[in-house]
Parts: sequence; structure tokens; C-alpha cells
Amino acid sequence: MKGANFVRTEIFDSNGKFFAVLSLGIALRFVMMALGNTYDFESYCLVGEIVNSGGNVYAATSRYNYAPIFFTILGIFHQVALCFANPRFVYRILIVGLLTCADLSIAKFVSRKSGRFWGIVFFLNPVSLIVTGYHNQFDNIAIAMALWGTFCLEKVCSKREVTFYDFVGVALLSCSLATKHVFFAFPIWILFNTHIASNKKLIYAFVPPLIFLMSFAPYVKDGWDGILHNVFLYASNNNFPLLFANLIGYFRSIPEYVSRYFTSIFFVFMIAAGYVFRTETLVKSILVYTIALVCFSSAIGLQYIAIPCAALVIFFGRNSFVYYVAGVSLYFCGFLESRFNFPLKGVTQSRMNSIELVYVIIAWILLCYLGLIFIRRNNSHAASFSQTQ
Repeated sequence: MKGANFVRTEIFDSNGKFFAVLSLGIALRFVMMALGNTYDFESYCLVGEIVNSGGNVYAATSRYNYAPIFFTILGIFHQVALCFANPRFVYRILIVGLLTCADLSIAKFVSRKSGRFWGIVFFLNPVSLIVTGYHNQFDNIAIAMALWGTFCLEKVCSKREVTFYDFVGVALLSCSLATKHVFFAFPIWILFNTHIASNKKLIYAFVPPLIFLMSFAPYVKDGWDGILHNVFLYASNNNFPLLFANLIGYFRSIPEYVSRYFTSIFFVFMIAAGYVFRTETLVKSILVYTIALVCFSSAIGLQYIAIPCAALVIFFGRNSFVYYVAGVSLYFCGFLESRFNFPLKGVTQSRMNSIELVYVIIAWILLCYLGLIFIRRNNSHAASFSQTQ
């Protein structure tokens, strides 16, 4: 173990080696573009055109389900891309470049928490490479802002006076929600958290959601129906992997009145998790949140599996490898099924395919990780208590 730790601390001491590995991670993200593109990128193209034509995105399409910050960025990128001979290619280059910067920011955060080695491990993990380079989903932008926001807030959250760090932290959390509402339930976790001064809990918990809501104001007049149905009431396929929804559906159809409650059950799980982990520091709390979000989600999509990657590296180091294997397997199954119509043998005619099986595996792996965090925390509390006796 001592030799391994030496390697971890020394291998990237040379700036040359460090930047070489960093460059490799950047290059691999752009190489992933060669695999093709998903429905999401086609939606980005449509949204960019709408923004540049002066249209209201929420009134013009149902293919954008988030707050306005990212479509504003897409509009800028689309305008820049039109200056080139191959605008579609340049447009995607700009998007992947932005997402790569977000991954770099998260890698820097991981480095601050666990060391440069683990920051590089995060930056090179295959799940983030695929989601950023091929899938092009932008959860990582919201995650980067939220992580650094809580990093700022943790410095001063126990003090009653409001400081510059409070303003910066709340601003970053607000921008995170107004980019993509990954942390929609985190304000509840903030209210539970025992490390935050009581007068600041209301600021931290209510200002970001308020700014999120206010960000829609310029688009309400013509786009209210789209905002309501495509953002706030949007529901993906309720595959609820933790509850084996698709496996149950393989043997017996799930009644509609049962699946209707999946989202409510998801909210209950998230609130319960916030209470269970209320004694964690603010940064640890938001990292645990990213694991719980995917674990308990009533609807998991391919891109969601990148959300907990930073947390797993920080909490579990090399043991996070198990999750990456499952995540890559998920994309491999998706590739086989989309390109070759090759579902898992024996379930071709069912509602269940190999992707949904891997979703179940991923959800239960994440539940195990949450259990390990809970056990470690209780053991450390018990050790601290025994030392004071």
C-alpha cells in the first residue's frame, strides 16, 4: 500500500506528465464525437436555430426541458458556427469544448478533495468520456457550478454573518439550477443539514429555487404552456430500476395507477436520504446527493450515469471501478441494440432489454455505495465518541 501511495503522489508531480495525461483526456472526448450523435444533439441544433431566429424556445418546441441558461449558450454557439463552412461540425465542437471545460472544473474539485491523481482518474473515467464526447449531455455544467458553490458555502456556513463567500456560493447554486435542475431537491437537504447556521438555511435553500423560477419570466407570455408541460411536468419513462419496474413488467404488466406514483416515491426516497445524511458537511452532502439522485430516480437515462462519477472517485477511489464497468456496459448494450437491433437473448418480445437490466445493476450498485457511506460515517462517529470517554 505504501508503494501504491508513493506512485499516486509522484506519478503526476512532473507538470509535463500531468499535462500530457490531461491532453489525452481532452483528445479522447473529441474522438468520441466520431461515434455519431444522439437525439440530444439534434435537439440542440433545433434550439440553436430557434434562439437565433428570435423565437421563444418554450413556445416553439417540446425538445428543451430545462431553464434558459443553456439554450442561451446554444444560441451563441449556433451564431458563431454559422461563420464557418461546416457550421454543424463547428457547433458540436463548441458544445463538446464547453462540456470538457466543465469536466476539467470537476476534476480540479476532485483534486482539491482527494489529490491530483484522483482528479486525473475522474477526468479519464470512461463514463464521463462517453457522456461528454458522444452523448453531449450538460449535467456536468450544473454539477461543476454546484460543487464549487457548496465549496464556497462550506467555508462560512456555520457563521451567522453573511459574507462574500455566501454570495458567491448562492450565485453558483442558482446558476446551476438555472442551467439544469439536477439539484432540484438539494434545498431540502440544506434545510436538514446540521452544519449550517439557522439564519443562513433560508438563504441557501430558497434563493436558488427562486432565481430558477424567475429565470423563466421573460418567456412566460408566449411560452407558459411549454414551460409548464415540458419543464415542470416533464416525465421520462418510469423505469424505476431500484424497484425492478421493468423486470416486474417483463412478467406482469405494471398497472398504470402504480407507475403513476413512481415519481412521488422518488421524492420520498430523496427526502429520506437528505434526513439520513443530514450530519454530513455541505460538500459531502452534495456529493452524496449525486449518488442518491441516480440510485433512487424513477426514470434513469443513459446520460444520468455520469452524475455520481466525481462523488464515487472521492469517496471510494479505486473501488469506484465497479461502477464504471457497469456504466460502460450500459453504453455497450445501447450501442448493440441501436446499431444492430441486438437485445439480450430471450427477451426480444418483452418490455425489458439488456439496457434496462444494466439500469437495475447500476441502481443497486449505487445503493450499496450509499450504504457504505452511511456505515463509514456511523463508525467514525462511534470512534469519536469512544475517544471522548
